[in-house]
Amino acid sequence: MADIDGLQELQRKLQKLPQKAEAKVIRQALRKGAKLIQGQARKNAKTMIGGDLGKLTAKWLVVRAGKRQKGVIKMMTALKKGYESSGLLVFNKGDGERHFLPSVTEYGFRHFGGKQIPGKGWYRSAFETMARKARTLIMKEMWEGIAAQAKKK
Repeated sequence: MADIDGLQELQRKLQKLPQKAEAKVIRQALRKGAKLIQGQARKNAKTMIGGDLGKLTAKWLVVRAGKRQKGVIKMMTALKKGYESSGLLVFNKGDGERHFLPSVTEYGFRHFGGKQIPGKGWYRSAFETMARKARTLIMKEMWEGIAAQAKKK
């Protein structure tokens, strides 16, 4: 992991908080960082994918918590639940095979004739563009959250 200035001090301060307060501070900070990346991903979907598929992908892209695990807090950008049943972002081939269209546009695919169609990298580009800003925002939000929790005591 990259060396982040002030991370050890931040971890010490977080550990001094009650467990619920610590989780709340971390969860809120991660959500704000993920929202930053989500905003850029939505812009990229509209411009790099384009058309109706780009608009739909941007519309259905949300920030949500990851699967719960003890001692682990996850935030992620993903498509809203129900995108599969909407039929708008999934291409069903005649043989029953299904293709998730935002993934196809991100990573590319092999055309029926064998030609490789390159991906557009719309999500990867959003992450790479905003990762540093998101990390800075997360650290800032955690410090502010710690200060707010200290005032409540």
